[in-house]
Amino acid sequence: MTKPQAPAPRQRSAQRYALYAFAILFAFIFLFPFLFMLSSSLKTNDQIFADLESFRAFMPVGELTLENYAGVFGAGNVSRYMVNSILITVLTVTLGLLVNSLAAFSLSRLEWRGKKTILSILVILLIIPLEAIAVPMMLLVANLPSIGVDGGSLT
Repeated sequence: MTKPQAPAPRQRSAQRYALYAFAILFAFIFLFPFLFMLSSSLKTNDQIFADLESFRAFMPVGELTLENYAGVFGAGNVSRYMVNSILITVLTVTLGLLVNSLAAFSLSRLEWRGKKTILSILVILLIIPLEAIAVPMMLLVANLPSIGVDGGSLT
Protein backbone atom coordinates (compact mmCIF):
# COMPACT_ATOMS: atom_id res chain seq x y z
CA MET A 1 0.00 0.00 0.00
CA THR A 2 1.42 3.35 -0.99
CA LYS A 3 1.30 6.50 1.06
CA PRO A 4 -0.52 9.47 -0.45
CA GLN A 5 1.89 12.00 -1.82
CA ALA A 6 2.14 15.34 -0.09
CA PRO A 7 1.59 18.35 -2.35
CA ALA A 8 4.70 19.85 -3.83
CA PRO A 9 6.07 22.96 -2.06
CA ARG A 10 4.94 25.20 -4.93
CA GLN A 11 1.45 23.77 -4.83
CA ARG A 12 1.26 24.28 -1.03
CA SER A 13 2.46 27.84 -1.48
CA ALA A 14 -0.20 28.52 -4.11
CA GLN A 15 -2.86 27.00 -1.86
CA ARG A 16 -1.69 29.14 1.04
CA TYR A 17 -1.80 32.32 -1.08
CA ALA A 18 -5.28 31.43 -2.32
CA LEU A 19 -6.42 30.87 1.26
CA TYR A 20 -4.94 34.22 2.36
CA ALA A 21 -6.59 36.01 -0.58
CA PHE A 22 -9.92 34.40 0.32
CA ALA A 23 -9.52 35.40 4.00
CA ILE A 24 -8.58 38.99 3.09
CA LEU A 25 -11.58 39.21 0.75
CA PHE A 26 -13.93 38.11 3.53
CA ALA A 27 -12.26 40.49 5.99
CA PHE A 28 -12.99 43.38 3.62
CA ILE A 29 -16.59 42.21 3.14
CA PHE A 30 -17.15 42.18 6.90
CA LEU A 31 -15.29 45.45 7.50
CA PHE A 32 -17.18 47.54 4.91
CA PRO A 33 -20.34 48.04 7.03
CA PHE A 34 -18.20 49.08 9.99
CA LEU A 35 -16.24 51.53 7.84
CA PHE A 36 -19.49 52.93 6.43
CA MET A 37 -20.92 53.39 9.92
CA LEU A 38 -17.77 55.07 11.22
CA SER A 39 -17.33 57.40 8.25
CA SER A 40 -21.05 58.24 8.15
CA SER A 41 -21.00 59.20 11.81
CA LEU A 42 -18.48 61.92 10.98
CA LYS A 43 -20.46 63.37 8.04
CA THR A 44 -23.52 65.57 7.76
CA ASN A 45 -26.79 64.03 6.53
CA ASP A 46 -26.54 65.80 3.16
CA GLN A 47 -23.02 64.54 2.60
CA ILE A 48 -23.97 60.96 3.50
CA PHE A 49 -26.73 60.88 0.89
CA ALA A 50 -24.54 62.62 -1.70
CA ASP A 51 -21.79 59.99 -1.29
CA LEU A 52 -24.03 56.90 -1.36
CA GLU A 53 -23.60 56.28 -5.09
CA SER A 54 -19.81 56.10 -4.95
CA PHE A 55 -17.01 54.53 -3.00
CA ARG A 56 -16.68 57.80 -1.08
CA ALA A 57 -19.44 56.58 1.24
CA PHE A 58 -16.88 54.30 2.89
CA MET A 59 -14.17 56.96 3.13
CA PRO A 60 -13.93 59.73 5.71
CA VAL A 61 -13.63 62.49 3.10
CA GLY A 62 -15.21 65.90 2.83
CA GLU A 63 -16.42 68.02 5.69
CA LEU A 64 -15.96 65.91 8.84
CA THR A 65 -17.65 66.93 12.06
CA LEU A 66 -18.31 65.56 15.53
CA GLU A 67 -21.76 67.20 15.72
CA ASN A 68 -23.54 63.84 15.47
CA TYR A 69 -21.77 62.61 18.61
CA ALA A 70 -22.48 65.88 20.43
CA GLY A 71 -26.15 65.55 19.46
CA VAL A 72 -26.38 62.01 20.82
CA PHE A 73 -24.67 62.84 24.10
CA GLY A 74 -26.66 66.07 24.44
CA ALA A 75 -30.12 64.73 23.55
CA GLY A 76 -30.20 61.68 25.78
CA ASN A 77 -28.78 60.72 29.11
CA VAL A 78 -26.10 58.53 27.52
CA SER A 79 -23.82 58.53 30.58
CA ARG A 80 -26.65 57.07 32.67
CA TYR A 81 -27.31 54.42 30.03
CA MET A 82 -23.62 53.51 29.91
CA VAL A 83 -23.37 53.22 33.71
CA ASN A 84 -26.49 51.06 33.75
CA SER A 85 -25.14 48.81 30.99
CA ILE A 86 -21.74 48.45 32.63
CA LEU A 87 -23.30 47.71 36.03
CA ILE A 88 -25.67 45.06 34.67
CA THR A 89 -22.87 43.51 32.59
CA VAL A 90 -20.42 43.33 35.49
CA LEU A 91 -23.04 41.86 37.83
CA THR A 92 -24.19 39.31 35.25
CA VAL A 93 -20.69 38.15 34.36
CA THR A 94 -19.52 38.02 37.99
CA LEU A 95 -22.53 36.09 39.25
CA GLY A 96 -22.47 33.83 36.18
CA LEU A 97 -18.80 32.98 36.71
CA LEU A 98 -19.32 32.34 40.41
CA VAL A 99 -22.40 30.13 40.08
CA ASN A 100 -21.22 28.27 36.97
CA SER A 101 -17.73 27.59 38.31
CA LEU A 102 -19.15 26.21 41.56
CA ALA A 103 -21.61 24.04 39.62
CA ALA A 104 -18.86 22.83 37.27
CA PHE A 105 -16.62 21.92 40.21
CA SER A 106 -19.45 20.07 41.90
CA LEU A 107 -20.40 18.16 38.74
CA SER A 108 -16.83 17.25 37.81
CA ARG A 109 -15.06 16.56 41.11
CA LEU A 110 -17.58 15.66 43.79
CA GLU A 111 -19.61 12.47 44.08
CA TRP A 112 -23.22 12.87 45.16
CA ARG A 113 -26.56 11.20 44.58
CA GLY A 114 -28.41 12.51 41.51
CA LYS A 115 -25.29 13.91 39.86
CA LYS A 116 -25.83 12.00 36.62
CA THR A 117 -29.48 13.06 36.46
CA ILE A 118 -28.63 16.74 36.91
CA LEU A 119 -25.85 16.50 34.32
CA SER A 120 -28.24 14.79 31.87
CA ILE A 121 -30.83 17.53 32.40
CA LEU A 122 -28.18 20.22 31.76
CA VAL A 123 -27.08 18.52 28.53
CA ILE A 124 -30.70 18.17 27.39
CA LEU A 125 -31.30 21.87 28.10
CA LEU A 126 -28.26 22.78 26.00
CA ILE A 127 -29.87 21.08 23.02
CA ILE A 128 -32.86 23.47 23.06
CA PRO A 129 -32.08 26.39 20.72
CA LEU A 130 -32.23 29.91 22.14
CA GLU A 131 -34.70 30.92 19.43
CA ALA A 132 -37.26 28.49 20.87
CA ILE A 133 -37.22 30.07 24.32
CA ALA A 134 -36.41 33.73 23.53
CA VAL A 135 -40.04 34.95 23.41
CA PRO A 136 -41.14 33.17 26.63
CA MET A 137 -38.04 34.50 28.40
CA MET A 138 -38.77 38.03 27.15
CA LEU A 139 -42.35 37.80 28.42
CA LEU A 140 -41.12 36.52 31.77
CA VAL A 141 -38.58 39.34 32.14
CA ALA A 142 -41.12 41.95 30.99
CA ASN A 143 -43.34 41.02 33.95
CA LEU A 144 -40.54 41.35 36.52
CA PRO A 145 -40.30 44.50 38.64
CA SER A 146 -38.05 47.16 37.10
CA ILE A 147 -34.46 47.62 38.21
CA GLY A 148 -32.63 50.71 37.09
CA VAL A 149 -29.90 53.12 38.05
CA ASP A 150 -31.01 56.54 39.27
CA GLY A 151 -28.16 58.84 40.16
CA GLY A 152 -25.76 55.93 40.61
CA SER A 153 -27.91 53.90 43.03
CA LEU A 154 -30.05 50.89 42.26
CA THR A 155 -33.77 51.53 42.49
